Amino acid sequence: MTDNNNIGAAETPSYPIHRVREARDQWRHVYEGLQLIQSCIVQGRPVPLDRPFGGMLGHEWQPRLAELPERLIVNLSTRVLPAITACCRHPDAKLEFRTTEQSAVAQVKGVMTDAEQAKAVIGRVCTYRPTRRTQLSALGAARSLLAGALMALDDILVVAEADIQHETHA
Repeated sequence: MTDNNNIGAAETPSYPIHRVREARDQWRHVYEGLQLIQSCIVQGRPVPLDRPFGGMLGHEWQPRLAELPERLIVNLSTRVLPAITACCRHPDAKLEFRTTEQSAVAQVKGVMTDAEQAKAVIGRVCTYRPTRRTQLSALGAARSLLAGALMALDDILVVAEADIQHETHA
């Protein structure tokens, strides 16, 4: 087995588990930013306009939040699903990991369905002068959506990293 085919070499095109890690890290960062924004609103404080919140500035959080479900769907469908398929079908992947493909894909597609359903609730935050209640509802829906996505990605990574550790210790 060459280093290029080593399942532990996460940067290879044939075993792109790094894409799942990157997605998890990106969406966790957004989730944490939304928590801070929600905290400002709950406390009755204005969201600081020039402060960064999970990859967005305070003055752009509402339109960026409205785009979140679609951005999540695109990220999962173009980066995460292909990475899962490539990893699970990698010839050096252990049988236990290869058999998780259907479950992992189902989890990710479930998150994509949830994102599709959350679009309307989250999109209301971009209405003209949304109420505090509307903002909190949209933030709650977005955080719930991201929590589900993070749980699915973490589940996938637990199995993948156990497979990588098994391979590197063999």
